[in-house]
Amino acid sequence: MFTYGGEATIDRPAHEVFAFVAAPENLPRWSDVSYVEKLTDGPMGLGTRVKMTMGQGPMRATSEFEVSEWEDDRTLTFKTVPPHWLLWDATYRVEAVGPSSSRITTNGQITLSGIRRVLEPVIRNELSKGEQGELDRLKAILEERPA
Repeated sequence: MFTYGGEATIDRPAHEVFAFVAAPENLPRWSDVSYVEKLTDGPMGLGTRVKMTMGQGPMRATSEFEVSEWEDDRTLTFKTVPPHWLLWDATYRVEAVGPSSSRITTNGQITLSGIRRVLEPVIRNELSKGEQGELDRLKAILEERPA
């Protein structure tokens, strides 16, 4: 098991940052998600399930996630739906730091099971490098959009 985290300040209102991050169709634009499919009907919120393929090259994993915590315009937490060899909890928190800027903070925990535990150092290394890069891409995308 290992944990990770990151943070970025974005020159956009908190509700805009949260709306963009919480929309599954935006994930491939700013994260290492290459495929996403919303599995439940209705708006995003507590209990929503999403199927995602993450990673690059030979290091790919497709998992189903469920939103386990949701606070409008503020907090989104998802967890892997078991059974799966990858147990992943991730939280995105958005807070206003001014009238038109916000801070997004990410943190998560990953646990690998079975023989795949030998991959933990590789995944930890990739994630530690990639997490801040994702937040930097998110910041760039949101700040280039017209207000």
